[in-house]
Amino acid sequence: MIADILASCDHRNGQIGYNEAEISLANGDDALVKTLKQITKLAKQKSIRIDKVIRVACPARGTTLLSNSLDHFLNGLLRAVGLAFGGKTNTIYQYIRGLICDVISARLTPGVMPGILAMVPDSIPQQLINRAALSLKKSFGRYRR
Repeated sequence: MIADILASCDHRNGQIGYNEAEISLANGDDALVKTLKQITKLAKQKSIRIDKVIRVACPARGTTLLSNSLDHFLNGLLRAVGLAFGGKTNTIYQYIRGLICDVISARLTPGVMPGILAMVPDSIPQQLINRAALSLKKSFGRYRR
């Protein structure tokens, strides 16, 4: 995600940083709006130049595992753990249940689980990374084995 932000701030791009329409995607999150404006201001001052970015195992379009299906997956995992370890009275089951419940309740809270929100397909960070109006002067490379 940081590479995408830096690449969008390259001084050779037609648009440096974020425009008002893109910043308005973050309305309601004052800290994010302030950060996007600061990034844009600094990018224009610093004349950043990005010559190469290589994405390795990058969920650039998000991953559906982190959308609503995560709840179903974790619920199924909890059921399997319950069957494997003898049910709800088992201590291992209780710990895993607590962990799964915490993950489900906090998965979209950036301060608790940073980076997870950026991988949710319809989230604001995904919309900012994959905005159609962005045209980079340098293309992203791909790592292949």
